[in-house]
Amino acid sequence: MSPVKVPRLLSEPNARYIFTDEDLLLLNYFLENKLPDLITAKATSRKRTISEYSSDFDDFDYESRIGYFKDRGWLTEKGDGRATLRDDIFDELITNGTLQSECVLAAKNRSKHMDIIEAMVQSGSLTDVQSLMLIYIWRQSVDDLGDRWLADKTTKAIEKWEDDNCLDHTLSDNYPEALNFLKSRGFIFVKEETAYGNPRLYGVNKSIKNQLSNLSELSQSNLRKVAETHMML
Repeated sequence: MSPVKVPRLLSEPNARYIFTDEDLLLLNYFLENKLPDLITAKATSRKRTISEYSSDFDDFDYESRIGYFKDRGWLTEKGDGRATLRDDIFDELITNGTLQSECVLAAKNRSKHMDIIEAMVQSGSLTDVQSLMLIYIWRQSVDDLGDRWLADKTTKAIEKWEDDNCLDHTLSDNYPEALNFLKSRGFIFVKEETAYGNPRLYGVNKSIKNQLSNLSELSQSNLRKVAETHMML
């Protein structure tokens, strides 16, 4: 990680903060949301949560960055786990074209490899359950996947999809296995938790949905072949 850079005082002529790449990655969250608010996984806003945003990147320890921003007074606690980016920093973020470009570049350099799904499909390393899970997310444009008691709702939705497409129940019968596959690969993020802090609802990463929407003809053909082997005659 780059050494921490000390910001200049805002009272200096033409002064601005100097941020590390990790700082820029967190600032890009506020830039993308176009809000100074840090939205947690429990928020009901349609804006992206910080956990959802961070799942698009490799090795982004957003919690430590948030702690650092709070220690420096760049994030202000608002209660109930909420925090807001300081006004002067947010103003600079939305008006300074150079800072915006630095944020976008930092995010681009740290984004997860965009060909991971393509490579997995074409390698033949996926099990049928894993392939069917990807097909389901792709064809249904799935946003949410339940866990614990919410898993039943997702399983029923999968069963309906299977019945509508004349597929056997391989995926719905093995949903826990499919969900564990997505979790282990970092393809999903925690969207809601129980009162005890256990995940009950996952969201599908934006980058994964984009990859599935842009699969090559070869990868699409490979997935269709898997689906065909599970069609009910």
